[in-house]
Amino acid sequence: MKKNAFTLIELLIVLGISMLLVVISIPIYSQFQIKAQMNDASAQMIQNIRSVRGQSLAGVEGTNHGIYLQIDLLNDDSYILYEGETYATRNVNADREFKLESVLSLSTNGFTKIGENVDINFQKITGTPNESGTITLGHEVFGSRTLQINSIGTIEEI
Repeated sequence: MKKNAFTLIELLIVLGISMLLVVISIPIYSQFQIKAQMNDASAQMIQNIRSVRGQSLAGVEGTNHGIYLQIDLLNDDSYILYEGETYATRNVNADREFKLESVLSLSTNGFTKIGENVDINFQKITGTPNESGTITLGHEVFGSRTLQINSIGTIEEI
């Protein structure tokens, strides 16, 4: 009587092929995770800036709204959404802070810097920013994404 079963050689071949596929897929999966991390951070920042501008357009709390970029060359960067004429004179109770993951960093071009930090304030009712420029969201491994805020307050990825 003959039994139908796998031989040891067949099992070893299947295991070898499976392990090879796993080893090949690890770098692909890592790149996918890094790209997703960058996409999420970029999308969240765009949405937050648009939200701040929308609050200014709607005249929420009867004041301007803005975003303050805290660029720390030694530690993790962050940004704060605030309400008020400037970051210095803001309503501290309305602050919403977003910390970037340690592999992400912020840099700007075209904005007036306060040390390394930047204060972008949108005027109530018109939604126009106090100045225009670009924000670059960098990743240690993946590269960078550049967001542009133009003179009328439109925010887009370039």
